[in-house]
Amino acid sequence: MKPIFRLPLLVLFGAFHTHVAFAQVVNRPPVPEWIAATEARTNQPVRFLKEFVAPPTLLKSVLLGAAEGIAEVSLNGQRVGDYSGAAKAAGFDVTARIKPGQTNLLVVHVVSPTNAAALALLLELNADLSRQSWLISDATWRTMTLPQNMPRPPVRASDYLQAKPARSLGRADARAGVNPFSADKAIDSYNSWKLAAGAGQATDPATFTLLPGFKAELVRSALPEEGSWIALAFDPQGRLTLAREKKGLLRLTLDSAGVAKVEVINDTLLECRGLLYAHGALYANANNSKTLVRLRDTKGTGQLDETTELLKTEGGVGHGRNHLKLGPDGWLWIANGNNVHLPKNLSTNSPLRNFAHDRLIPCPWDAGMFDGDVLLPAGHILRMKPDGSEVQLWAGGLRNPLDVAFNEHGDLFTFDADMEWDVGCPWYMPNRVLHVVPGADYGWRRGTGRWPAWYPDTLPSVVDIGLASPTGVIFGHGAKFPAKYQKALFLCDWAYGRILAVHMTPQGASYTGTSELFVGGRPMNVTDACIGPDGAMWFTTGGRGTQSGLYRVTAVKEE
Repeated sequence: MKPIFRLPLLVLFGAFHTHVAFAQVVNRPPVPEWIAATEARTNQPVRFLKEFVAPPTLLKSVLLGAAEGIAEVSLNGQRVGDYSGAAKAAGFDVTARIKPGQTNLLVVHVVSPTNAAALALLLELNADLSRQSWLISDATWRTMTLPQNMPRPPVRASDYLQAKPARSLGRADARAGVNPFSADKAIDSYNSWKLAAGAGQATDPATFTLLPGFKAELVRSALPEEGSWIALAFDPQGRLTLAREKKGLLRLTLDSAGVAKVEVINDTLLECRGLLYAHGALYANANNSKTLVRLRDTKGTGQLDETTELLKTEGGVGHGRNHLKLGPDGWLWIANGNNVHLPKNLSTNSPLRNFAHDRLIPCPWDAGMFDGDVLLPAGHILRMKPDGSEVQLWAGGLRNPLDVAFNEHGDLFTFDADMEWDVGCPWYMPNRVLHVVPGADYGWRRGTGRWPAWYPDTLPSVVDIGLASPTGVIFGHGAKFPAKYQKALFLCDWAYGRILAVHMTPQGASYTGTSELFVGGRPMNVTDACIGPDGAMWFTTGGRGTQSGLYRVTAVKEE
């Protein structure tokens, strides 16, 4: 297993009195200690062992470790992976290897050619979003020294009892600036995107974690004058259009060496979160311009000389006018966040009509509550004719759906955002993949007013992702990937720097699914992705003024 980079969850909970909600960090992880075997010498292999009982229910478990030397980790007899170096912690998702409610055995073999072997480790056992326990390396661990230059003996049931107590060398944060578990090192906390601010160069893809059989390459690192990139789309000629966060659009002409030409094709539209080439035009959902426009080259010069406004919307721009896709019906499908008001020309034929604040006990009004001024149907999906002549409200009750995607059967999906201030509260709803059906209300309301997923008049998720920051979503249709990944739904997670692959199985009239990490990095604040005409996955990083990069992911063995 390759390392993932992740900070243990720092969970928020709501403590309430009267009408005021307070969010605070609870259950902060303890600091691991560096440990060693008392009698170990340089180049002496050391076996570190720890037995522990896992909680009876387990949502997530992540192991973070650093080593003086090279470490090989196994859990309950199954190899987890390797890591090396004391400068920064590497992480592994070990959820599937833990036995909930039972005794587990964690074994780490460490050998250092330059010093005595040493280990620092933190294991997060996340029972749910408000209950975590932690296992750290300390003097309660057991150690065994092994013969040098000899085959390693297998782990036996008696090893734990025969092993000697570990020797603590002190806390991992004892010296300033050298804590391998520090959030500015190798762990992808929510704030990892900040590492891309002022970086001057896009992240080296050699540092990314990818599934076996795939590779990533950096096609272009944005120059200062090229801005921060938030959306991308290929035109019919195979050129790539990029949306700059502040203003305007870039066109990249590609060749075998990379980017042959960069030109500005629009310098007026503000923050185009969605780009789509269809019906002989470029459609752009310009969030800060509060408009969706159609741009066309009417003279055949390669310049977009005609701009037509098709849809004007009021409301805020935070959870705003997001991505758009071409539906199998030839209409435009638009994802809007919960700060966007419905258009005034909404069709009476809209599938979603009768939405309301209809909880028996509504959430009290509180001006200090995040999203407190949101109007129903909150985040929503619109369906619009290509000329803008009819706009329908397809579904609502969402918080901030950044994008939509259709599977091969024409079913629609989105990746909706959570309300992060609610983490740890009974009404918290995680970031989740939703099958978007006509007329559906997915129950987002502010605070305690939101619907639980089990309400019979809503649809539960395909899969809950947990903590994330959704951006673009695409299916792998047209990708030169193994068949499994051609059918997968790929989710872009901006804050945690990853693209997840979701694999779905039909369940009744809807779907259930599982997710896995497809590619991740630190920072890798991914904003959008698409399948290019070459069959590769292309994605951009950027947003909030950070350094942008254009990347290409291919299968090592194409099918």
